[in-house]
Amino acid sequence: MTELYQEQIQISDFNEPYLYSVNGDKFSKQQSSELFPRILETTLLEKSHFLIFSGTDSGLLVDYVLNKDIHPDCRILFVEQEHIINMLEPIPEQCSKQIKICPVNEWLDVVNKMQIITYVYKSQVKLIKSFAAQELHDSTYYLINSKLNDELDLHIFRVNAELANQDFALQHLKNAGENVLEAAYLKNTFKDKTCIILAGGPSLDHNLDWVIQNRANLVVFAVSRVSKKLLSLNLTPDFVFAVDPQKENFVNSREMLLFPKTTVLIYANTTYAPIVAQWPHIKMYLGNKVPWNSKFNKDNIDNTPPTVANTALSIAIEMGFKQILLAGVDLCFSKKGNTHASGSAEAQSLCSFFNCIGKQVETYAGDNVETTIQLLVALEALNTQALHANKHNVKIFNLSANAAKSSGIIYRNTDDITLSQSSDNMSKLLKTLSEKNSTDIHIKHCQTIRQEVISLIKECKEIKALAIKALNHNKGIFTQDSIKHKNKMDKVEQTLNRKYAITSLLVKTFGIKYFVQCVQPSDTEAWSDEKIYQTAKTYYQAYVESTNSLIKQLTVLQIRLTNRIEEYTYTIETNKLINYWQECEETGRSTIYMARKEEFSLLKDSEQTSVKAINRTFLEQFNHRTEKEKAQAAHPPFELVKARIELYFRQSNKLGIENLVYALQELQNPLPYLISTYKLGLVYLNILKNDLNKALSIFQEILPRHLSIFDYKQLVGVAAKVGNIELVVKYLELICQHDINYLPQLAKALSVQGNNKDAIEIYSQYLDLNPTDKEAWRSIGKLYHSLEIFEGTQIAFEQVLSIDPNDSEAKIFLNIDH
Repeated sequence: MTELYQEQIQISDFNEPYLYSVNGDKFSKQQSSELFPRILETTLLEKSHFLIFSGTDSGLLVDYVLNKDIHPDCRILFVEQEHIINMLEPIPEQCSKQIKICPVNEWLDVVNKMQIITYVYKSQVKLIKSFAAQELHDSTYYLINSKLNDELDLHIFRVNAELANQDFALQHLKNAGENVLEAAYLKNTFKDKTCIILAGGPSLDHNLDWVIQNRANLVVFAVSRVSKKLLSLNLTPDFVFAVDPQKENFVNSREMLLFPKTTVLIYANTTYAPIVAQWPHIKMYLGNKVPWNSKFNKDNIDNTPPTVANTALSIAIEMGFKQILLAGVDLCFSKKGNTHASGSAEAQSLCSFFNCIGKQVETYAGDNVETTIQLLVALEALNTQALHANKHNVKIFNLSANAAKSSGIIYRNTDDITLSQSSDNMSKLLKTLSEKNSTDIHIKHCQTIRQEVISLIKECKEIKALAIKALNHNKGIFTQDSIKHKNKMDKVEQTLNRKYAITSLLVKTFGIKYFVQCVQPSDTEAWSDEKIYQTAKTYYQAYVESTNSLIKQLTVLQIRLTNRIEEYTYTIETNKLINYWQECEETGRSTIYMARKEEFSLLKDSEQTSVKAINRTFLEQFNHRTEKEKAQAAHPPFELVKARIELYFRQSNKLGIENLVYALQELQNPLPYLISTYKLGLVYLNILKNDLNKALSIFQEILPRHLSIFDYKQLVGVAAKVGNIELVVKYLELICQHDINYLPQLAKALSVQGNNKDAIEIYSQYLDLNPTDKEAWRSIGKLYHSLEIFEGTQIAFEQVLSIDPNDSEAKIFLNIDH
């Protein structure tokens, strides 16, 4: 719906221009320079940072930044609405390399040209919300916020993934002692069979009964986060998958540890270590055995990001299945606003749905629904996987019509699925894998890896010594012996790159946060001698810090491997072992320790009692969850829900509002503000459907404290169209308490109502504040003329001519000859 007027710029008490629609009265009584320190620490401008601002606060935030001292390596981007950008002064030429302004659809291209990747390396990127983006007087900033958040997170994720993010590398290191069985053993083990992948999407709920009925003829894959649901149904998967390095993965998936020994764990080598360490049955890793160049790294199947469902599909193809069924692989929001199956933390909280303006995707049912940026990336990867599978005559069917449509994957109802009778492939596979998974093999594995770790620690210490040597020579590069010192530094670098090439790479992988400090934006000023010195200093100091860190982690791994060997051989003191399990958050290993009954029975009674006690404690966690872990039906923030409805209304997006209204309707025990927001959604939906009387009726049921000026502005037009002048006046009076630009509209409505005296008073009040508004003078002039107050008519139209001497209508009223 278009606005009723061309908005005028307001001028604050401090002579600062601002737009009321953008900032309300934020800057009317307080100077912007006193407010902006609340959202921007000026120290950020004084260092090398990449700052991205959502909004410009009517341009005042740009002026504030331009008046500050900015570090030469600092980069700043303001993302703003195009019509506001057109109102602003251009960035001064001398600042144009460092500071830019662009609309939201161009921001990613602009930051890439400004070399944001350099700042991502250093964790120096910061997204800052302007007051407009925080307070959402204009709901367009909700879209800007959401797009910036999603796309920046994804961009940073991709850069970090390319850098072998330290979190991933650390988990890989911790898992080194567990990585015994390669997933490569699974290749072509189920030729021409059918499997089903059970992922965490909401459609999973609709297919589980069919899976249970046909369990005998299916090989079942399950992502780890659906374990609790499957256990509740007594449905045991053949393979369970885990890939995430974060602790949250364990919190959401820990019930997987209760599956019987017939379930095999397939995990990425960078999976959160306590999941891998506590798995009590056969487990198989993806990727390299260890995170350094080792002869023990064998050809293996790699992890296939970005989601665990993508990984599961990749493995299914490698295993030779000719028919792969997908359940819960939705990769989009359901109509209720969920991306996950019932019972999950995400399903009980709709915050992600209301906090996301994602991309529209089409489902197999033909509906257009929303998805997050992250799920869209997973869908794109799924498309690539499916096309590859189709080339090898592998058929993939999604069992949900409400899943996002993927090229190469066909929707098929379960009634139309043909299953062949299962063979005993799984039992044969388990027998083969068991032979490769003996305790002796694990002991030998840990001993071998430990020996390599000891050698690495020694080399790291030698690399550190070389780096310290280079730092000392760097101090002399601008002395009389500079050539000698430079040659010595070159020699150190050659030694690092030749003799220690493999270990140096590992040092850089684990110390990437130190080494990226050496990376400089390419468009900075020419390097001074001091900058050359400082860069070399930073580089070799990075070696020192990185080797210190890596030596520490390798020493931890050495202890971990030693403890594991002693655990397998039952030669470790029991209390020491239990303390170590607790320190590593791996008390579930007590289950593994107790499972070797013959060896366990040889322990002292007191030792057995201690292990059983810690095992009971471990098992108790499955019976209750902490308040933090419970996904209490967290209600989405009012501002987010309301802003999203307003945005969809501005876009005339009926489907978007319908989905929001449906999701709000499904909330359990909604708070009063959500009831009001649900009704407001119905109001805007009925306006778009042109059922104006119904919209107006519902609007009057909403609690006034849950309504904004934006709402009243829209309903003024609705009330006017249905001829309800009393509501028009009522709503305009409320609006004018906050926005004087609507005073002429109120005056006109009062005149229509027959209240001409008040109408003239309102016009006069407005013109005192805006004496150059030609249309307001014209309106009051016509009102005076209709009331035969000719002196007032003359004064009004003389004012019109003083503003526009060529105004023909004013000349007619003043009887001036054209």
